[in-house]
Amino acid sequence: MLVNLSISAFLFEETWQGWNTNQMSTALSQLREGGVSEILTEAWRYRDDLIDAVHDEGMRFWAGVSCFSDHNGSTFGDRTRLHPVTDNGSPRAQMEWYTGLIPTDAEYNDWLVQQCRRIVTEHDVDGIGLDFIRWPLHWELELRPEWTPRESSFDSLSLECFRRD
Repeated sequence: MLVNLSISAFLFEETWQGWNTNQMSTALSQLREGGVSEILTEAWRYRDDLIDAVHDEGMRFWAGVSCFSDHNGSTFGDRTRLHPVTDNGSPRAQMEWYTGLIPTDAEYNDWLVQQCRRIVTEHDVDGIGLDFIRWPLHWELELRPEWTPRESSFDSLSLECFRRD
């Protein structure tokens, strides 16, 4: 049996945004020497010099898009209208760093598709990862035995989609 093993490293945007050429070269070389074959990161804007440096090290570069989470500095207009709503009509409270976004807004979904298209068109990426592509849930907390997962969103758009479908 032939197994193709990839070892990936996720780099937070804050890590690589400040790198100069020497820092980038040193970090990527160390990662490659450690067996890393793919770099993954999430951002709305990417540095082509970073992507080129990853490729020069013989690694693959995966761009990521944080789809339904409001922690990512998205440039989409008023995202507060996409925040989930509790059954009593109030906005769902933020959990730690996480505020989910409802996946039922066609305008926002079209915007996400356009952002993915832009990223793969403008940059020489080897793939694109879709993070937070799920119904709003902070699974790291809400799926623990001592927690009860929150209800679905009771916002008017999601309720209308539910009624229609």
